[in-house]
Amino acid sequence: RCLPYLPSALAVQWHALGALVNLCSGETNEHRDHAVSSGALRAIVAVMKRLSDYPGYIEVHEMAYVALQNACYGEDENALARRRAADDEGALEAVLAVMRRYKADKTASHMQGLGQATLRLLVHELPELRSKALALGAKAEWVREYGSASQQQQQQGGGGLLSFRRAGFGHGIGTSRSV
Repeated sequence: RCLPYLPSALAVQWHALGALVNLCSGETNEHRDHAVSSGALRAIVAVMKRLSDYPGYIEVHEMAYVALQNACYGEDENALARRRAADDEGALEAVLAVMRRYKADKTASHMQGLGQATLRLLVHELPELRSKALALGAKAEWVREYGSASQQQQQQGGGGLLSFRRAGFGHGIGTSRSV
């Protein structure tokens, strides 16, 4: 609840997003559904949109990526609904805006990989969202189906749902921040 009320308190934003990361982690999906029905996606996307044009917020953006991924993760029957709900809140636009923000920043090159992993998850099994992401400026390789890369590449961290974690993008609570 604190995300919309304390938008300029970056530490609060980061910790609140971290709480959502933790709440939506794991393999069971009831907690994801509850978080989404309680407004988690709206709050995550609002933070991403509000801070997408400002430098110095990389840790908050990282946490927002991971929170969005965790909230939309899954192969359960509600996973597609969670991904559509994220799109309804403007998640595709927000992820692409953050990716554009860090495109030229060589010290934040991992943000492109995290953004691509987030986009890939959001459009997974939803061709209409894949088409929308492409129309919004996503590159085709960013939103390819998981099965379009070789199984060996996926197992080595090149395309699975959690490939960004296997590829070493995460330290601490899903970010580059050391804890």
